[in-house]
Amino acid sequence: MHTDRPNVLFITADQLRADFVGCYGQKFIHTPAIDSLARDGTLFEQCFVQHTKCTPSRCSFFTGRYPHTDGHRTLFTPLLRGEPHLGTLFKSVGYTTALFGKNHIVEKDCLPESFDHFSALEHGDNGYSFVDSTQALYRAFYRGKLRVTADETCDGRLCKQAEEYLLEHSRAADRPPFFAWVSFEFPHPPFCVPEPYFSMYERSERTPRPIDSLRTGKPRFMDLIHKVYRLNELTTEQWRELVAVYCGMISMVDAFVARLLKRLDDTGQAENTIVLFQSDHGEFLGDFGVIEKWDTAFYENLLHVPFLLRGPGIPNGARATGLVEAIDMAPTLLDLCGIEIPREVHGRTLRPVLDHPGAPFKEAVFAVGGWEDTLKPSFRNADKPDGLYWGKSEVLALDRATLNRAVCVRTSEWKLVYRPRNTSELYHLYADPQELTNRFDDPACSEIRSKLIEKLLTWQIDTQSERPYDPAARA
Repeated sequence: MHTDRPNVLFITADQLRADFVGCYGQKFIHTPAIDSLARDGTLFEQCFVQHTKCTPSRCSFFTGRYPHTDGHRTLFTPLLRGEPHLGTLFKSVGYTTALFGKNHIVEKDCLPESFDHFSALEHGDNGYSFVDSTQALYRAFYRGKLRVTADETCDGRLCKQAEEYLLEHSRAADRPPFFAWVSFEFPHPPFCVPEPYFSMYERSERTPRPIDSLRTGKPRFMDLIHKVYRLNELTTEQWRELVAVYCGMISMVDAFVARLLKRLDDTGQAENTIVLFQSDHGEFLGDFGVIEKWDTAFYENLLHVPFLLRGPGIPNGARATGLVEAIDMAPTLLDLCGIEIPREVHGRTLRPVLDHPGAPFKEAVFAVGGWEDTLKPSFRNADKPDGLYWGKSEVLALDRATLNRAVCVRTSEWKLVYRPRNTSELYHLYADPQELTNRFDDPACSEIRSKLIEKLLTWQIDTQSERPYDPAARA
């Protein structure tokens, strides 16, 4: 049955940190389309993901549940049949559903029951200009200028497919509302981009630099990543090159977002379409002298992501200042579209925040990561590397415990990361926003440390799974 419910265009960028978006205060970056969503909608200043790896994070924001609850701990733990998520929930009330691009979330056999239309991300020969694998720059995921046009990249192709879908939907005589997820690959490494984006940013002192590379008080995997990838060999100019290309990748995604927004305008669908833009997690980009991400690292550059909403009933130009979690996205969309929120969803609708953007929302946000070898039989190909992630296998070969489970709680003032089998961390974010001084063992912080550990314990108890899935054997 067709209704007057709004359409939903859900846009995901991969590995985009919030502080590299213009409307989040990065004046160096060129992101006019994403910035327009802040002008014409609501920007959430403090949104944090629940995992710093693609699949677990996507499973959490697509279901509204914390990833550990149903055993989504690594790339090889996708949603299985019977796990409700945005695709199935929207489809169940009459929406036509579509996925364009990077899936990394739903088991392939379950795609037809989740999406009426799905177009997988297809990588072609992009023609990397930098392929010297003996160089530290290559080991830092740098591949340089692509010898294809932006439209010929995988993201360019999926953007065109999504544009065609929006056009066809507007022309249908008797059309249901749509839920379309456009999932871009960029700015996920390898760091590479075609012109004009490759040359868009200066390689100079104006280029944003990584924060202090000191790793004192950090868990062992930070030094191992630095060592395995030979990041000590990178010069200041090479770090600037990496950052500039990352910025170019972001601007290319922004250009595709602009095309999707224009297609909504041109087809008369903009006024009745909720647009959500976000990222699944961030990127180290040289901070602390490391690169990419790690499953049990919970620094701001990995947890803090952009999150913007535009559409009917959403305030224009508002900036929500309270703490929110990525798991709040699913119940918010369901609420805005008049769809019942499942009882088992951990996230909360953000409708109260939309009504009062300056009001506090959550006292704390949480994240999880890691697993031990005892869980490997439950994860298909759990630690099998590909050509891009050979370094992770080298780090694990040096110390398997670097991937052991960890949990994180972040309030507006403090962040605590608890690792029972590794180095725990505690940061006073007001005094130390760059998370340089680990105060976990500081006697002066014993009271706040105990309170935060108690908060973690309560949260773990409250979010224990109440609905086992068959045939999943996850923990």
